[in-house]
Amino acid sequence: MMSTWIFVFIAATSWAIIDGLRKRISLAWHPWQLLAALHFFQLPILLGFWQISPGDGSTAAWSSYLVPGLSSLALNIAANIMFLEAVKRSPLGLTVPYLALTPLVAAIAALFFGYGLSLWGWSGILILTLGTIWLHPHDPRHGLMTPILRLKEEPGSGLMVIVALAWGFTAILDQSAVQHIPPALHALILAVGMFTAGVLGFYQANRKQKDTYPSVLSPWVLGTGAMMAIAMVAQFEAFMRIDVAVVEAVKRIIGTTSAVILGVIFYGEKEFTRRLIASALMGVGAAILVLSL
Repeated sequence: MMSTWIFVFIAATSWAIIDGLRKRISLAWHPWQLLAALHFFQLPILLGFWQISPGDGSTAAWSSYLVPGLSSLALNIAANIMFLEAVKRSPLGLTVPYLALTPLVAAIAALFFGYGLSLWGWSGILILTLGTIWLHPHDPRHGLMTPILRLKEEPGSGLMVIVALAWGFTAILDQSAVQHIPPALHALILAVGMFTAGVLGFYQANRKQKDTYPSVLSPWVLGTGAMMAIAMVAQFEAFMRIDVAVVEAVKRIIGTTSAVILGVIFYGEKEFTRRLIASALMGVGAAILVLSL
C-alpha cells in the first residue's frame, strides 16, 4: 500500500510543478510547437519505462485497448493545447484552480446512469462551488453572475474550465486503458501521438503566420518534458493500484493551492489570500466529491 501512495504523491506533486513550468515556457513558444517539444523528450524516458515493465501485448488486449486509448489521446491533444493557451493568456492562480472541476464529469456520469450522489457528494459540490465563486472578487455590475461572466472576461479561465471537463473524461479513459496494456506503454502511445499532433499542428500554423519561435530546446523545456514523463507513468501506475477518484482527489488538493503559491512567487500575481482560500476550497470540495463517488 505504501508504494501506491508513493505513486499518487509523485504524480500529484509532479503535475503541480509542471503547471508552473508550462506557464513560464508557454510565453515564448507556439502552443503546437510546445506540445511537440514537451513530448519529444518524453519518448526515450517512456520507452525505457516500457522496456522494464511487464504486461500483456496480446491481440485481445490491444483490441480492448484501442477505444479508450485512442479516445484519451484525442481528448489529451485538445486539452493540452487549450491548457497552454489558458496559462499563456491568464494568471496561473486564476486558471489552474479550475482543474478542480474535473470530478464533476464523474458526478454527472453517476447521475446520468442513475446512481445518484450521497450527502458527501453534494457537500463536495457545494464547497467546490463556493471556492469557484470566491476565486474572483465580487463585481457589483454582475452580481451573482460574476463568476460566470468573469470566465468570458478572463479568456484563460474559460478555456481552463473546458480543459478540466476534458481531463475528467481522460482520467476515466486512462484507467480503462491501463487495464489492457502496461501503464508505461499507454503513456508512450500518448506521448507519440501528442508529439506527432504538435509537429503537424505547428507546421500548419506556421505556414499561415510565419512568426519566429524558438528553434532549440531549452533546459526548461527538456526538464518539463522529463518531469511529465515521470508524472504520467506514476499516475498510470497509481490507477492500476487504487481508484482514479483517490488519485484525482490528491492531485486537486495539491494542484489548486500550489498554482496560487507559484503564481505569486514566480510571476508576481496578486490577490494571494483570496485566491489561496478559493483554491483550497475548490481542492477540498473536489476531493470530497470524488471520494464520495
